[in-house]
Amino acid sequence: MDLARIIYFTDAVDEMVAFYRDVMGCVLITDEPGWKELQAGQGIIAIHGGQKGTPNAYSPKIAFKCDDVRAMRADLIAKGIAMGPLWEGEISFCDGVDPGGYAFSISNR
Repeated sequence: MDLARIIYFTDAVDEMVAFYRDVMGCVLITDEPGWKELQAGQGIIAIHGGQKGTPNAYSPKIAFKCDDVRAMRADLIAKGIAMGPLWEGEISFCDGVDPGGYAFSISNR
């Protein structure tokens, strides 16, 4: 069995699409009322209209790989995205929060 997509339920569809498309560089591949899909590397992020609960510590977290975590974090902060502290070492990473309130991370792994 293959993973098909990660689905986020939200009442902030336009903001979520803009974030994942314009800020994170994903490509919008499906644009239907209440249903959007964005290609994120080899995965798909689906945005489903209609709030189905409040994001919390048990919600999924999407991890994005980038070569320069420090530079990406600075770029995201400059774009107004809430980012946590930068952890640097063999594996560098930083967590952030998208417009729907869901956690995501950037990492060099």
